Amino acid sequence: MAEAIGLVASAIAIAEASIKLSQALFQISETVIAARKELEALASELVLFASVLESIGDALEAGQGLHSGEMLRTAEQVFHRCGTEFEEIRNEINLPIGRSIATWDRLRWTFQKPKAERLKASLECSKTALMLMLQTLCLATSLQGLRCV
Repeated sequence: MAEAIGLVASAIAIAEASIKLSQALFQISETVIAARKELEALASELVLFASVLESIGDALEAGQGLHSGEMLRTAEQVFHRCGTEFEEIRNEINLPIGRSIATWDRLRWTFQKPKAERLKASLECSKTALMLMLQTLCLATSLQGLRCV
């Protein structure tokens, strides 16, 4: 009788492990299938972010004398951090440009995605800080224009 109970407990444990494994495999499968779309979305977001960086650079250049040295130092730190994170994302993904994504690369994306998502979230924080700087510079420029009138 005790052997039967032990056998049933073993069967239940194996069944639970099988269910967990199948769930993990389905999740990996979904990630592999969606890899192309996810990578394209990430690339689009990075292009948008690059345009924000260009806008900030243009605004800093146009607003000479309207910003403090502290703002310039902060912007420089954020730019440096962004550059480092862009480089980390590029190294993490490391896919040749202009070709379809091979199955192996899609599978690799399953393991790279969490780090890329973390870096993307950090870039979003940087983008928010830079957008606030951009708005401050635009406001200062507008106020400066009103003083001249």
